[in-house]
Amino acid sequence: MANNERSADRETYAVEFTKADTDRAVFFGDPAIDNLFTAVTVLGAEVWALRRRAKITEKLLEEKQGAVTIEMIQKYVPTAEENAAWALERNELVASIFSSFARQADVPYASSLTPNTPEKSP
Repeated sequence: MANNERSADRETYAVEFTKADTDRAVFFGDPAIDNLFTAVTVLGAEVWALRRRAKITEKLLEEKQGAVTIEMIQKYVPTAEENAAWALERNELVASIFSSFARQADVPYASSLTPNTPEKSP
């Protein structure tokens, strides 16, 4: 069985935060679309974090027969196999969320609602 304890004195890596002027930048041509994309990105990250935490909780419940603490969940270190499987599942989630943003949209809005309607004469 894998060692699921995380050492408190393990090395971590961080750099100082450098503020960029991205709060006012427009990437999609419309600030509302940028805001929507940001919201979807945040929600996607939250969904994945909750799914991963649920997977860890379920695994520990199975291993420990119901005696699971918050500390055990936070210190859980997934196996290489779990990391690989979760990476595939995460990538599928990301693709399902963001694929619509890459969709080609070349049909004018509502043009197909009345495709064969003859023009009225005055």
